Amino acid sequence: MLEQFSHAYLRKRPLQAALRASERSPATESQPSALTLFAAKAQQAHVAVQQPTARTNGKHDHLDVVRSVPFVRSLEAEVDRLSRHVASYIEGLWLRLIDVVHQLQQSTAATPQSCGAEIHAARKACLEDLRGLCDSLGADLVAIHTFVAHNAYAAACLALQHDLGDEALPADSFPPDSWESPQPHAQLRIYAVCMHRCMLPGGPHGNLGALLVGLSDAYTWLRGLLAEQQLAGGTWVAPARFQRDTTKFWMRPQDAMRFKAEMIRHVPVLIYGHGPFLSGDIRQSPEDMVASLQRPHVGALTDWTAISSVYFDDSDFQTYTLRMKREDGASVVRVRWYGQRSMSGSQELFLERKVHREPWTGERSFKHNSINLSQTVNLLSS
Repeated sequence: MLEQFSHAYLRKRPLQAALRASERSPATESQPSALTLFAAKAQQAHVAVQQPTARTNGKHDHLDVVRSVPFVRSLEAEVDRLSRHVASYIEGLWLRLIDVVHQLQQSTAATPQSCGAEIHAARKACLEDLRGLCDSLGADLVAIHTFVAHNAYAAACLALQHDLGDEALPADSFPPDSWESPQPHAQLRIYAVCMHRCMLPGGPHGNLGALLVGLSDAYTWLRGLLAEQQLAGGTWVAPARFQRDTTKFWMRPQDAMRFKAEMIRHVPVLIYGHGPFLSGDIRQSPEDMVASLQRPHVGALTDWTAISSVYFDDSDFQTYTLRMKREDGASVVRVRWYGQRSMSGSQELFLERKVHREPWTGERSFKHNSINLSQTVNLLSS
């Protein structure tokens, strides 16, 4: 349990008492389960985010049957309470990000062309204080992510026990750090995903990925000020050729947000097709700049980009075999695109060629990519 949220956690004991009192048998088609209700709520929340003007007819008789069970009604009230608490907390994080942007703008505007040692030292101290604000914001972002995971898991255990009776897991302890952890009940993950989406539906005050991107841009801006460099703008596009040096390692899913929050302190989040949302423009208000992370036209902004690839090979899979052996000089050619898996007519495709080189050769692995015909011919003939 996180101490800073100790007052807000799922009220487990009253729910367990209501669960014991219900003495409900396993659900049947004529008597919908608790999962039916929370899956519907998760779907409604998703539609509300994707289509803010969409309306429903309000007729959900089968859900009213589920709500007639006192335990389910109590659990729904708790999940709704947690959702409001999370939304309020995340809104506070956005306001803190706006304050950080405002201070970054002030520091940018006040940057002198030349100054004495005392002024320079005072300015650097202010920027270090600003880094502390960013670090605190990142720590609280990780905390609310963990808080949602804890409560989604706890609510999922209770709902599953309600639906399956004695066959379910005992809901007498708080969950591990993530609802994504392997569990003995395969169904538990489904329940936990629904609960997670009910508590953190997305949108302006529920998209932690967008907040992470904004914090990443703030760190990038701050690093530029500390290094006395101008913030680079424009849309990020991968270079046509670059050396590849990849380090891969295992990580528990529940540690992903903590790892990202630590990484953005040193390197930025790069999203294909987007430049920094916090552009460093001192003429734009902090509120408008941060709002660019939340606008509907941006879509469900996240700190990652979906990637689809199609690899060229022959019927004997020689390319695949050589790549698996990772011998020096092994290469692969693929078509790659970013964004939606189903391509549109205007979809930008990249033809890429990757070449693996062994360290003992003194050469570096590299990757070529191209999007026009002349570059493609050169790439395939090289």
